[in-house]
Amino acid sequence: MQFSLDSPARILISSAAVLCAAISIAAQAQLSGVDYKWELKRDRKQIQIYTSGVADSPYRAVRGVMQLNGSVSQLVALVNDFPNCHKWADLCKESVLLKRVSPSEGFVYVYNDVPFPVKDRDVVAHLTWEKNPETGNVSMHSEAIPIGPSKAMRATTRKAVRLTKAVSQWHFTPLGDGNIQVESFAH
Repeated sequence: MQFSLDSPARILISSAAVLCAAISIAAQAQLSGVDYKWELKRDRKQIQIYTSGVADSPYRAVRGVMQLNGSVSQLVALVNDFPNCHKWADLCKESVLLKRVSPSEGFVYVYNDVPFPVKDRDVVAHLTWEKNPETGNVSMHSEAIPIGPSKAMRATTRKAVRLTKAVSQWHFTPLGDGNIQVESFAH
């Protein structure tokens, strides 16, 4: 069975989008270099959702883990399909590639329509992709950039809360049996 938008990957990606959108202002963090104490919060349909406190932050980090059959290139293409984010990320109403710096670096704008009582969120983020040629692992790191109104970097025209401190990551690890381990991280 190949990866499809109706597969458990859609559930993980949608869950990650919901959790990311619920974070109003998150302190910057990276998976490496921080001592996370992950607590399993949900384990359904072979998808595990973990949370962890983060020093000096009132917000918890969130990590989702699952395995699926498919290819790393399919997953990278899905995450990079900015115009169609509304088809695979439940809360995403708009996503635009603002500037491509290189094949592995760019800036994006994302607008999330969040259910009441939480206010909608938007963010301008700097994305970088890395591939380990020895293992085939591919990772994406996204970090919100604080900006004021700017045509070049997308001023919000909606009543959305602009995220200025947020980090998210995707990690795709080939397991050698046709499966990919997918990890999503947000804080």
